[in-house]
Amino acid sequence: MVKNIEACEWLTSAIKNLEASNMDPSYAKMRAVREKRAEFVLLKCTFVRRASEFLRNYFPTLIDSMLNDKDNFTQKGQLQRPDHADMRYKCRTYARLLQFIKSLDKSCMIPLRKAYCHSLNLLIRREAREYSNELRNSSKASKSSAPSFEGPAGANQPAGIADSPAEAYSKMITAFIPHLVDESLFLAHFMCFEVPTSGGSDSDEDSTPKTSGSSGSSAKPSNNSSADLGVLNECLQEMLDGIQEDFYAIVDWAFKLDPLSCIPMHGITDRYIAGQKTEVAGYVSVLLDDLESRITILFSRV
Repeated sequence: MVKNIEACEWLTSAIKNLEASNMDPSYAKMRAVREKRAEFVLLKCTFVRRASEFLRNYFPTLIDSMLNDKDNFTQKGQLQRPDHADMRYKCRTYARLLQFIKSLDKSCMIPLRKAYCHSLNLLIRREAREYSNELRNSSKASKSSAPSFEGPAGANQPAGIADSPAEAYSKMITAFIPHLVDESLFLAHFMCFEVPTSGGSDSDEDSTPKTSGSSGSSAKPSNNSSADLGVLNECLQEMLDGIQEDFYAIVDWAFKLDPLSCIPMHGITDRYIAGQKTEVAGYVSVLLDDLESRITILFSRV
C-alpha cells in the first residue's frame, strides 16, 4: 500500500508540473512535453478506473462479511449495540487512496460514495431491525405505573430487557442516535467531503444524550462546503434511509401498550434534539424531529 501511495504522489505531482500554467510558455508548446502530458493523463485515467473498481467491490465485500456474522447482531434475549470500529479501521486503510482519486478525478467519487452508502445501509437497517424487534418481543408488556423522566439509560449500563415501553424506546435511542451521528461524521471525513465537522467520529458515548460532534465550534462554511454539504445530506439519506421505520415501530408499540409513555418518550427525544449541533448529521436531526412529531400526534389522541 505504501508503494501505491508513493506512486499516486508521483503521478499527481508529475501531472501538476506539466500543466501549462506551471511551465514556461516556451516549454509548454514543445511536442515532447505535450506527448509526456498525454502519457501521464492516460496513466491517470487507468489508475483512477482500476482503483475505483477495486473500492466499489471492496465495500460490499466488507459489509457482507459483517452481515454473515451473527455475533454482530442482536439475538434472542441479548441486545447487541452496533459496533463498527473494526470496519472503520479497515476502511481507513484506503483513506489516502480516496483522497488521491478525488484530486485526480472528482467525478469518480460519486459511484464510490453510492457503493459505500448502499452497502452500509444494509448493515445499519439490519442492526436496527433486529434490535427493535428484540426490544418489543422481550420487554415487559405491563403498563408502567410511574413513567421515568430521567431520560436515556447510561451507555455503560448492561443491555437487558426493558421494564416499560418508555425504557425500550430509551434503549433504542441511546444505542442508535450517537451511532448514527458517528457514522455521519465518518462518512463526511472518509469520503472526502469538504464540510466543517466538530468532534471526532469515534468518540465514546456517555450517560447523557449528548451526541458526538455536539461540542466544539465549526468553521463558517464556504460556498464549496455548502455545496458539498448538500451532496453529503443526499448520501446520508441513502445510507440511513429506512431505519426510521424501526424507530416508528417502537413508538407505535409503546403507545399501544401505554399511551402515557408518550410523556417520557417526548422528553427523551427533546433532550437529544437539544444536544444535536453538528450540521454534518443533518439526517439524524430530521429523524429526531419526525419522532417528536409522531409522539406528539399519538399523545393528542389520548
